[in-house]
Amino acid sequence: MTVPYEFMMTAHLFLHTDNYQPHELKAAVAEKSEWIERVQRQFDEVLRTRSVTVDWYADHANELFDDEETLYRYLNEVYDYVFRDGPWPVTES
Repeated sequence: MTVPYEFMMTAHLFLHTDNYQPHELKAAVAEKSEWIERVQRQFDEVLRTRSVTVDWYADHANELFDDEETLYRYLNEVYDYVFRDGPWPVTES
């Protein structure tokens, strides 16, 4: 299964451990741009299809998770923070 491009770039630019800045992604949501709409659609797709693996995420965001359940719990937290005003996402690794 292929990971959508915009999601891949979002993980690398905003969620990578070297530049972890989900608050900047959240700020971009307020602008309601075409780009952020694509990011949200692709984030929805990733959460629905579970196309991101633990290994893929480690390679693209430099964050290690023990299993896919932990990874997807975290990705849901990121989604809730960025798109739904949820609390700050917390990694468990």
